Amino acid sequence: EHIETLEEIDVEYKELALESGIENWGRVPALGCEPMFISDLADAVIESLPYVGAMAVSNLEARQSLVPLGSVEELLATYDSQRRELPPPVTVWEWGWTKSAETWNGRAAMLAVLMLLLLEVTTGEGFLHQWGILPLFR
Repeated sequence: EHIETLEEIDVEYKELALESGIENWGRVPALGCEPMFISDLADAVIESLPYVGAMAVSNLEARQSLVPLGSVEELLATYDSQRRELPPPVTVWEWGWTKSAETWNGRAAMLAVLMLLLLEVTTGEGFLHQWGILPLFR
């Protein structure tokens, strides 16, 4: 059944490729069949390791590094025969409820509260004076 399904998929994609104007197409070799494919796949994994931590993950517990840092050297020793340098990781700004965003939101809120309190004390006007809380300090 699996081979039959693969053949059906091949026929569908061949038709789609021909409709799209692609004349040269073929199946990617399966793992274990082509040593060059396995080597290229290993190189692609090694090259992508620094960027794994920058991937957006919605789960807060999963924001930790997806690859343990201690095993990167082991992976390099196993797969990288040329001992190339890894590119530096790319830091990506993350939108949403991140620890960094919460820290900056808290700092901005505290500065705003301090500025409002300073304005109330120096001008003698504001919500705390209207509610009768701050006139105690006159």
